[in-house]
Amino acid sequence: MPLEWRAPEGDHISPEGSRAPSGFALPRLRLQPLDLSQATLRTVLIGSVLVLVAVIAFGLRPVGALSSGHRAASANVVHTVSSGAAAPVQAALPGLEAMTGLKYQSAACAPDTACLHLVSQTDGVGAAALQFGTAASAGRGCEAFVYSDAGGWHYLNAVCALPDQLSPVVGRDATVHVPADCASVHVAVRLNSPIAACLQDGTSVRIDGGPDYVDGKLWWHLKGRGWMAHEFLLGNS
Repeated sequence: MPLEWRAPEGDHISPEGSRAPSGFALPRLRLQPLDLSQATLRTVLIGSVLVLVAVIAFGLRPVGALSSGHRAASANVVHTVSSGAAAPVQAALPGLEAMTGLKYQSAACAPDTACLHLVSQTDGVGAAALQFGTAASAGRGCEAFVYSDAGGWHYLNAVCALPDQLSPVVGRDATVHVPADCASVHVAVRLNSPIAACLQDGTSVRIDGGPDYVDGKLWWHLKGRGWMAHEFLLGNS
């Protein structure tokens, strides 16, 4: 913008460029009028309308669109290979004994004496489920879950209940546990396998395969459905 300077009244500028002593006046700005063409105004108007439409559309979006609506098995970010046991039962005992406070006996427990003794073992691919009795007579039983890697066999977790209520067990029904959500059923036994279904909390399923240890997870096969991660089928102790 051009600047226009005007000497204050009373000042005298000599031909040599000097002037008589006087006050100094700051330069005054002279603004040129802004020329907005019709095309520019139209562009600004269209842009404003588009922004307004986007804001309204976001505000009207359904709440359900914010989530996928199903619970998928999460991968273990880092799996460190550590030294493990030589056999599944050896891997299961330290964790199970700490959980129950009972000691393991290779034979059946003595009458009226609580202890842990192995009842059965189900072997899958890289994993096993071991059922233990806790007394010589019918009483609470426990099921321990172990997996293997390059370091050997490792304890995962366990559940204790009446023998006919232990879950998950191959050949028995199980219940999906995922409160206020649904659990993914995969076509194949891996995390990136396509999802065949999403079963709601409380759904009854039949276990007919597993346990398999793949992608850092324990998996069970549901009859006529597909594979589900272990944590969604684990019964309550």
